[in-house]
Amino acid sequence: GLSNLYEVTTDFILKGDKMLIRVSSSEGFIPYIKTKVHAGFVKNSPGDLSKVDVDWYKIPRYNPSVDHKLFEVEGTSMSPTVFPCDMVICQTHHNLDLILDGSIVLVITKDSLLIKRLRHSGDSNTFNFDNDNPEDRAVITFEKKDILEIMMVRGKISNVLAPHHLID
Repeated sequence: GLSNLYEVTTDFILKGDKMLIRVSSSEGFIPYIKTKVHAGFVKNSPGDLSKVDVDWYKIPRYNPSVDHKLFEVEGTSMSPTVFPCDMVICQTHHNLDLILDGSIVLVITKDSLLIKRLRHSGDSNTFNFDNDNPEDRAVITFEKKDILEIMMVRGKISNVLAPHHLID
């Protein structure tokens, strides 16, 4: 409608309200994808992330790029690096072959949305993904052709402090 045409809010059109905040990536806001990223392996992919509802957040002193997204973590297989209910700031990685071994990534396949530590396998067609939790050392392997997207974890927002004995 008119608000899109003139790039203003409907409140501005109806009430003349000049206290406007533009909510977009270009204004420093990060979309929070309202689906949980599992630290373990489950079939939980929402399919196309562009069709998932989002909220927008602005993090003080953080200047995100357009391809940054926030996700909430569920599960303990990445503890003590990432805890359940942590929010991870992720950025799309466009070249799978340039991802550094040992990077923490969000992996999106047609069946799953999970957070893991990437390990290069000896096979150029696959990636291995493992956990940081010493009690859960499972390794998951995906063929590169089955990976829809890999996002690098750039940071996290947590309400948990890791106990000293869990930090290497």
